[in-house]
Amino acid sequence: MRSEGRKNKHNTDVLNDESRFSDNVWEIDELSLLEKKLSEVDSEDNVSNPEHTALQAYIKVLKEYKFEQKVFRTTFHPDYDYAQFVGAYKPKKEEEKITYSFVPQVFAKAYAAAWKLQLTGAAKSNVFLVIEEINRGNCAQIFGDIFQLLDRNGSGASQYSIDADNDFATWLKEESVLKDDWPNYVDKVGEGKLKLPPNLNILATMNTSDQSLFPMDSAFKRRFDWEYVPISFDGKDAANFQIDIDGSQYPWQKFVETVNEKILSLTESEDKQLGEFFIKPDNGNVISKDRFLGKVMFYLWNEVCKDEHKNGSFFRTKDDGHFTFQDLYKPEKKDLLKKFLDELLKDGASQD
Repeated sequence: MRSEGRKNKHNTDVLNDESRFSDNVWEIDELSLLEKKLSEVDSEDNVSNPEHTALQAYIKVLKEYKFEQKVFRTTFHPDYDYAQFVGAYKPKKEEEKITYSFVPQVFAKAYAAAWKLQLTGAAKSNVFLVIEEINRGNCAQIFGDIFQLLDRNGSGASQYSIDADNDFATWLKEESVLKDDWPNYVDKVGEGKLKLPPNLNILATMNTSDQSLFPMDSAFKRRFDWEYVPISFDGKDAANFQIDIDGSQYPWQKFVETVNEKILSLTESEDKQLGEFFIKPDNGNVISKDRFLGKVMFYLWNEVCKDEHKNGSFFRTKDDGHFTFQDLYKPEKKDLLKKFLDELLKDGASQD
C-alpha cells in the first residue's frame, strides 16, 4: 500500500511539471485531448516513460471517478438516520456463514470519490452530494458530528476535522477508492480523521410549503447558501394546463395566481401557497374535475380554510354563502364548484 502511494505521488509530481508537457495537464478534462497528448509522449518503452505512465494513470482516474462518480443522490424521510446516510455494519451471507462488513452509503461514497479526485490532482472536478427533501428528515440525527464539517474555510475545505467512526475509517483505508492514496490522505487530513475537500458540494432541496415533521435549526441553516426559487409559470408547461369542470375549462395559471393572493391575505404567510406543479394533468394538459377536487380543493380546505370557516374563508359563493369541502360532493349542489370558480376567476372559463 505504501509502495502504491509513493507511485501515485510520483505520478502527481510528473503531471505537476508543466515543462514535461508544455501546458497544465490538470486543466484538460476531455478524454480525447488527454489521449492525444498520451500518444505524443508514447515511446517504445512505456514502462520507463514517466510522462506516459503518469498520463495513463490520470486518464484512468478520470474514467473511473470523474465521468462515472460525480453525482450522488439521496432523499431524506422521517425514518432516515445516520447509518443510512453514512453507512453501517450489516450482515451478509457467504456460503453457509453470516459475515458482517461496513456497507457505505451515499455520504461515504461521495466523500471517498471527492478525495480521490482531490488527491490525484483532478481537484477541479466537482463531486455533488444531492439531498432531496432535506426538511423531511431529522437533520441533526442524520448528520450527527458531520455537522461540524459544514464549516468551510476560504478555499472550500472543512475548517475543522472530526474523528471518523472506526468502521468508516477502516473502510476508507482498506476498501474505498482511497486505499491506494491513503498515505496522501493521511498527510492532508490525518489518520482516522474526516474533512470535506473543496470539490465536494452538498446540494439540498426543500419545499417551504411542506409542513416539516422535524424543525431545521438555525445553526444548520446557516451552514448553507440559500437560493429561493419563486413560483413562476414562465416557459413552463403548467402555463397551458386547463381545469375541466363538466365541460367548462378554467386556466390553471390564473387559478393558482388568484388563490395564492387569497392564501396570503388569509394566512399572512406564503408557506401554504400553491406551486405551478402542485397538480399534474390526467391527460395532455387537462386536469379532471375528480383530480382537482381530490387534490387541490381538499388541500385548500384542509390546510387553509377549514380553521377559518365563515371567518375570512374564501370557500363561498354569492348564492350559497360559505360552504365546506363536503358540500362539493352533495348531489343537490352539483354546480357549486363551477359557481365557485366562475366567481373566483371572473369570466376565466371557456365553454367547449
